[in-house]
Amino acid sequence: QKAQQVALATALGAEAAAQAAAAEAAIASVAGAAARAVAATSSQSSPWIARFDQSSEREREAAADMQAVAHFRDSDGSLSSTLKCAQEMVEDLTDLAGECLSLPPEVGGPRLDILETYLRHYHNWLVCHLTPFMFTGAADAELNQLSQDELITLLRWMHDYNEVLRKFARGRVDLGTDKLDLFEGEIRNLTALYVDGVTSSMVTWCRRIADRMSDRGQRATASFYRQDKAGAVSTYAPVDLFNMISCNVDAAKGANVPQLHSGILDTCLACLIKYLELLENEMHTSACIPEQTPPPAASGGSGNGSGGSGGGG
Repeated sequence: QKAQQVALATALGAEAAAQAAAAEAAIASVAGAAARAVAATSSQSSPWIARFDQSSEREREAAADMQAVAHFRDSDGSLSSTLKCAQEMVEDLTDLAGECLSLPPEVGGPRLDILETYLRHYHNWLVCHLTPFMFTGAADAELNQLSQDELITLLRWMHDYNEVLRKFARGRVDLGTDKLDLFEGEIRNLTALYVDGVTSSMVTWCRRIADRMSDRGQRATASFYRQDKAGAVSTYAPVDLFNMISCNVDAAKGANVPQLHSGILDTCLACLIKYLELLENEMHTSACIPEQTPPPAASGGSGNGSGGSGGGG
């Protein structure tokens, strides 16, 4: 009986050992498969990430810098050419960010370190190429004076670029965007410059419209006023005013910059008030509305045969 117990224990021990060995083999097999999958994923989806990891920090910085410079190689220095190159750079950065942020933890993802490196170099070169277009004030007119249309184009691009950077950082750890000089200040300055230009133009037009309702615009009075048989006078001045406002609001709306929208609306309101003030002053100082011509006096000739003998006086 004792021998049977020893034999049973031996058999159970051998079975347990076999099961343990099988479990270890299974674990090793799973680990090996996972390692092979990781290696395959890494080599297939991002060979450039492997090169990044194999490079020194100095080599990484130099590679990112050279790639950023290459995007502006074909720029001729104009705003349209510069923004075209900048947009291609942003598209490249977006693709890079998509790959870095989509990497699973099994392969070390997300690779925010790579994204931060390229983002920093791309942004620095972008600032370098866009800075000359920021000198658009009157004092720097000889350096670079942008048209109103170009200001709108630049404002729209900078606003969209800031949104791209915020999208990278939204819901994730710091990507260094707090250290980057986003174009918030430039957007404020260029918005103020654009609104100043619109204000000057609108005030000029308001004065012209108001002048047409004064004695200084007598030559335009005949076509500017309409007078019906009852003597009521109407004018197309409100139509001109609202066409002017609509044109400027539509132009600002295309920029998709909230600060610009509010600035233009404030300007339109101020110009309408200015127009009413100008009109009120002119109405008090000049005979701007043509008076109704009195009907001709009735003739007492052959109509009733009374001749000039009537009631005298």
